[in-house]
Amino acid sequence: NRCCYLRCTKTNKLFDVPASQGSEGVQICIWDANYRFNQRWKIYRAGEVFIIKSFKTDLNLDIDG
Repeated sequence: NRCCYLRCTKTNKLFDVPASQGSEGVQICIWDANYRFNQRWKIYRAGEVFIIKSFKTDLNLDIDG
């Protein structure tokens, strides 16, 4: 499977699933790049939107708002 890294341009750090937690509701953090599975993401196009999933857990990245 292909994956990518989501980098915060302000800090040059990567989006990270803390401690590779696999449960819903985990708060994503920005962490120094270590390129492990908890920093890898899959991006899918679904019509007009994109879906971002954790490579390790396959859970969707969701923005609360």
